[in-house]
Amino acid sequence: MTKLDKDTLKPLIRLITGHNNLNHFKNKLDFDTPPFCRFCEENETESRIHLLMTCRYFSQTRLDLFGEDPVTDINQIVRSIKLGGLSISTLLFFTEDADL
Repeated sequence: MTKLDKDTLKPLIRLITGHNNLNHFKNKLDFDTPPFCRFCEENETESRIHLLMTCRYFSQTRLDLFGEDPVTDINQIVRSIKLGGLSISTLLFFTEDADL
């Protein structure tokens, strides 16, 4: 197993905990930041759940990374990593693309 340093793990931890650079979390800290998605520009809250499951902007990225099966909840991703179906590097690519 490859060891991951702190800087590599940081976006993964942000994705799992929800404490990240997305507008949903930023809005909790600063009410002047609107919570809406800056990627798809729809009136959807920019949260980890939105990006992983429904954001139109990331639809092709989700298809490329996760395949035909839609992501239905965050725990599905965690289970997939534990079972070896999803690599950490794949998830890191998604977190970089989403600027977590």
